[in-house]
Amino acid sequence: MADANYNLLDLIKKYLEFCSHYLPLREFLLATLIMSATTAVAWGVGQIMSPANILMVLLVGVLIAATRTSPGPAIWSAILGFVAYNYLFTEPRYTLFMHDYDDILTVSFFLFVAIISGSLAVRLRRQIQALKTARHATETLYSLSLKLMASPDPKAVLSTGMSFLQQQFKQPVVALQQNDEQRLINIMGDKEINGNDLAAADWAWQNARPAGWSTDTMDDNANWLWQPLISERGPLALVGVQRIERLLTTEQTQLLDALLREITLALDRSYLSQDLETARIQSETEHLRSALLSSVSHDLRTPLSIMIGSVSSLLQYHGQLSDADQKDLLESTLGEAERLNRYIQNLLDMTRLGYGEMKLARSWVALEDILASATQRLHSVLVRLQIHTRIGDGIPLLFVHAALIEQALINILENAARFSPPDGAIQIEAQMLGQDLELTVTDQGPGIPEAERSKIFDMFYTVKKGDRISAGTGLGLAICQGMIGAHGGRIEALAGSQNKGTKIRIVLPLTNQPTMPDEVDD
Repeated sequence: MADANYNLLDLIKKYLEFCSHYLPLREFLLATLIMSATTAVAWGVGQIMSPANILMVLLVGVLIAATRTSPGPAIWSAILGFVAYNYLFTEPRYTLFMHDYDDILTVSFFLFVAIISGSLAVRLRRQIQALKTARHATETLYSLSLKLMASPDPKAVLSTGMSFLQQQFKQPVVALQQNDEQRLINIMGDKEINGNDLAAADWAWQNARPAGWSTDTMDDNANWLWQPLISERGPLALVGVQRIERLLTTEQTQLLDALLREITLALDRSYLSQDLETARIQSETEHLRSALLSSVSHDLRTPLSIMIGSVSSLLQYHGQLSDADQKDLLESTLGEAERLNRYIQNLLDMTRLGYGEMKLARSWVALEDILASATQRLHSVLVRLQIHTRIGDGIPLLFVHAALIEQALINILENAARFSPPDGAIQIEAQMLGQDLELTVTDQGPGIPEAERSKIFDMFYTVKKGDRISAGTGLGLAICQGMIGAHGGRIEALAGSQNKGTKIRIVLPLTNQPTMPDEVDD
């Protein structure tokens, strides 16, 4: 007998535990309160109206309870309405018996309609809640995606994502990645991870599955929930959310998964963008290396070959050559040596410009002196051409790095000479343009198509053109752009006179003139 009593008490205890854990007791209590208030209203209505109106009042109470609770409490409210009507408003009153068959049919229909209406109201409420949840998740994902789009690199993506997760879940969030020693280290967040939590993080990284708190893996005494960010390249990072007092709801879990997927996609895109940028830089480096090798093999080899041939002829046929022939060979050797020197100087200048090592040691100098020096150094190149120089009135002294401006003019003049026909003319003009100096060099060559005029200032542009043009490293005009730009000026290519040839236009800003001492007459 004692055993029977013990088993009965144990069953009652388990039943009560089941009800407290799984049945929405608060919702049942709310439904009971709503139907109690509705019954009181129905009692008042019953004093002045017919029983049909009483049923409508009770049905309204069932619908109100259904929109505030779940299906079980909704059915419970329908049963309470059925019992209340039977007990209070049918004969004999204050009993659960009914003498009139019409009342039995009415109450039965009321119970049926109440249960159906309550179920539909609950379903509608759940659909509305689902729509609200979906809208909130969509707005949250959209807000996160906008912030991730503005993140330029993987570190910024993780920082933005972790901050967003922390705002959403109101808990500390960290991000872990493996270092070179294959150990997980904290790269985002100031929390220290050790013990069981670090073991759970290692398991999550190795198995690419969630672990820790609120999961089925290593949940005992875990303080962190670990979620790996996985892409085709493997684990990108490990996100940890610190434990909260209650378990995550289904909606929170789904939102967390969606946010992590968005962060994973952004992180993967960021790594892919880095890979593409690295590949582009490598491709450009290889292109420049190939162009430089092509320049060295063609443009530097030619003057060396001519110099070797001239010197070999002088050594081998020294006694058989006239003085004029020897002079021609020596002049040819000197010209090619100067040409080779200019190529090497261009390479050195391009390197100095690229590394920012070119300094402007400015001094006051006359434009006429720079032009005279440049044309003198190119005498062997310009001797077959007609050089016309026209300098306008009122051009002051220039406060420039004279050697750089001279080298820029040498590169422009040599380029113009290379494309000019025999006995062609090169026009050099200088004039004031407001507070700036405008200097132009115009040749009578084939000209440059308008779509390609800006490209001639790219390195190795002429090499790209192949054998259709004369040999050249393609560095001369690129160096000019750097030298003129270092002075705050600009350079551009235009069509020549009557759309024939090419005009290179330089605009240099002028500096206030120095104060000169008054001249004293002897």
